This record gives sequence, structure tokens and C-alpha cells, in this order.
Amino acid sequence: MSTATEPTRTRGPWQWSRTEETQRNLLDAALELFIANGYAGTSIAEIVERAQSSVGSLYHHFGDKAGLYLALWDDWMNTQEYFVKSVIDRARDSGVTLAIDLYDAGARAFLQAAWRAREAGRVFFDLDGPPGFEKTRRARRDRWIDYNAVLLLTDDNATGRLTVAVFTMIIGEAQREVMRCERWRDAELVSDDAIAMVRRLGLGAAIGNGAPAARG
Repeated sequence: MSTATEPTRTRGPWQWSRTEETQRNLLDAALELFIANGYAGTSIAEIVERAQSSVGSLYHHFGDKAGLYLALWDDWMNTQEYFVKSVIDRARDSGVTLAIDLYDAGARAFLQAAWRAREAGRVFFDLDGPPGFEKTRRARRDRWIDYNAVLLLTDDNATGRLTVAVFTMIIGEAQREVMRCERWRDAELVSDDAIAMVRRLGLGAAIGNGAPAARG
């Protein structure tokens, strides 16, 4: 039995970097066109032309135009999640322990990240998307609700679930308003108002009850 290596199954650093470059070029081109023309108004031919790629590469890496759109969505949301969790971890390390204070820090980070990436965000919230995308967006919202439930130490009952859902909804709607702002100062005012609203509601809600928040 031969023990020779099979070169065709290996990829060197140059090959991997070229693959990543191709994917990035397709993603960047698609995002630019989705921003300008919407999802339905953008063709695969336009994407590959702008990316200086090929239809075959697009289908190989992303499956189809919807796959490109969903990859952009995942990239956008994952970047936000990473930033939010990093800010919360730093707040904990600095001595913040109350659940509502950690939620405050995370919500501010979430809204700041949304404003910074507002052009891409408008694609996912204000423009059209592929069939079934609304279900994907709801699934991500539910993931945020689960994360916030742990962070806020809400009770696992109807009142607790309603509380965390309302808080998440307030920040989610604030996100959309923030992304419509062209100046950070305006976005910051929206963020302040939304978080003040959450804090007022939190005074009478079953969140943490003054106890330190759990690590999620």
C-alpha cells in the first residue's frame, strides 16, 4: 500500500489566503450592491463583475445569492456579539457586578456597534432580503433574549420571560433608530433614552434583585 502524500488534497498558506481573498471580495462586492440596489435589485452577474471573480467561485463558496446575503448577516451579527461580550467582560473585570449595570454596558456597546456598521445594518432591517430571512432574524433575536435572560438573572417564569423580552425589544428598536442617524451625537441620544427606559422598567422588575450577575 502506498504511503505517498496526495498533493491535490493539501493547501498551502498561499492557497488558503487566495481562497479567503476570493470570499472577502465577493462579500464586499455583494454588500456594496445590496446597499445600493437592495437584494432583489442585485444580480449574481453584477456581484461577480464587481468582485472580479466568477459565477463558479460564488456558487462554490456561498451556494447562491441568498447564501452570500446570509454570510454577510452572520458576519455583521457575530461582530456585534463579539464586541458586546468583550465590553461586558471588561466591565466585570473592572468590578461591575449588578445585572442591570452589566446590561447597560452591553446595550450601549450593541448600539454603538450598530451605528458604526449602520450602512450594512440597513440592508438587513430596512431593505428586502431573501425568502425566509425574517425567520433567520427572529432566531437571532431569540438567541439574544436567551443571552440577556442569563445576564439579567430573570426568573424562569412568565414574568421573567416577559421582562427580558421587553428589554430586548426596546434595545432592538433603538438599534433601528440608531442606524438611521447620520451623526453619532444623535445616535448617542437615542441610546441614552432607550437605556434610561430599560432602567426605569427594571426598578420594578425581577432582574437580579441586586445580586451580582452570572457569567454567561
